[in-house]
Amino acid sequence: MKHQKIWFKSLLYAINGLLLVTYEKNMRIHILASVAVILLSYIIGLTFIEWGFICSAIALVLTAECFNTCIEYICDMITTDYSTNIKQIKDIAAAAVLINTLYALAISCFILLPKILHLTTYNYVY
Repeated sequence: MKHQKIWFKSLLYAINGLLLVTYEKNMRIHILASVAVILLSYIIGLTFIEWGFICSAIALVLTAECFNTCIEYICDMITTDYSTNIKQIKDIAAAAVLINTLYALAISCFILLPKILHLTTYNYVY
C-alpha cells in the first residue's frame, strides 16, 4: 500500500513538471509541430513501424526540451549575472534540442514526403 502512494505521488510530480514546461514558448512550438505531424500521419495512414519512428522522434524532441528547460532553470538559479560558462552550458543544452529537432524533421520528411508526393501525383491511365 505504501509503495502505491509513493508511485502515485511520483506520477503527480511528473505531471506537474510536464505542466510547468508547457509554459515555455519553445515547448509550445514543439507540441504544436508534434500535433501537426501526428494529424498528418493519421490522415496519410502510416504503418506500425512508421508510427514507431514518428513517435520516437517526437518523444526525443520533447524530452530534450524538458532537459534544456531544467538546465536553464538551474543555471538561472546559480547566478543572475552574466557568465561565459553559464552561457556555454545553456548553448550546449539548446544544441541538444536542435540536434533532436533536426533528427525528427529528417524522420518526418523520410516517412511523410514520399507518401504526400504519391497522393499528389496524378497517374493518368490511357
